[in-house]
Amino acid sequence: MQTGQIPAWAQSITYRGGALQVTFSGQALTFNAVGSGSGYTIWQANISSYAGETGQLEFSAPWQTSGLLDNIQFSANAVPEPTTVSLSALGLALLALRQWKKAKAA
Repeated sequence: MQTGQIPAWAQSITYRGGALQVTFSGQALTFNAVGSGSGYTIWQANISSYAGETGQLEFSAPWQTSGLLDNIQFSANAVPEPTTVSLSALGLALLALRQWKKAKAA
């Protein structure tokens, strides 16, 4: 546990490690996997509603498990909404399909 102030400019928090349970001042934060590396996952959560507040940031592993925790960072970048990311990926896939069909027809 660590007590401190979340920077007033913070929109998101990121860490590398395992799937941990994370709370700020007793409120659960919802993390999503946004990437991975050799033996770890990169997790990110929206923390904008707590920007400028002081409280305890607690990371804990689920019962009977252990977890890696490294490189905790606050960022001014907002967490992209999953629907935005999904729509972007779908759009890119459709463009790639269109290009493939054009190349096949030529």
